[in-house]
Amino acid sequence: MNGRRLYHYTALHHAAEIRLAGGITRGGVPIPSADGQALRGMAPGWQWLTSDDGWQQGWATRESIDCDRTECRFVVLVPLEELHRLHRWDRAAAEFGYSAETAERFAALGTGSDPSRWWLFKGSIPAGWLVALERRPT
Repeated sequence: MNGRRLYHYTALHHAAEIRLAGGITRGGVPIPSADGQALRGMAPGWQWLTSDDGWQQGWATRESIDCDRTECRFVVLVPLEELHRLHRWDRAAAEFGYSAETAERFAALGTGSDPSRWWLFKGSIPAGWLVALERRPT
């Protein structure tokens, strides 16, 4: 199968939930307040992916969530005919109410200063696109 190879990092117990659900289905994009200092809601139906294959994901802190969200990762192969549903974060952020400054600050929580590594997929990612589940090397 040809397509775009990306990654979805998660905790091992979430990987089991993803498999039971039949794919990656529960993602969403946080919507910032007008001043960009708080959240005013979520836009459901968007799955977060990255082209960054490094296990050191800057967004995976334990400040608000106590599980290890880089314990494993799904390798996702988005088929060529579905690439129109894939959006680079740095190009799509304004559609969710992010100013350029807020989008850059938000991206800095993730893959560092390179927001072009973040991707959004509109809709659910079916189990058939999850071509591997990899555990972080110890």
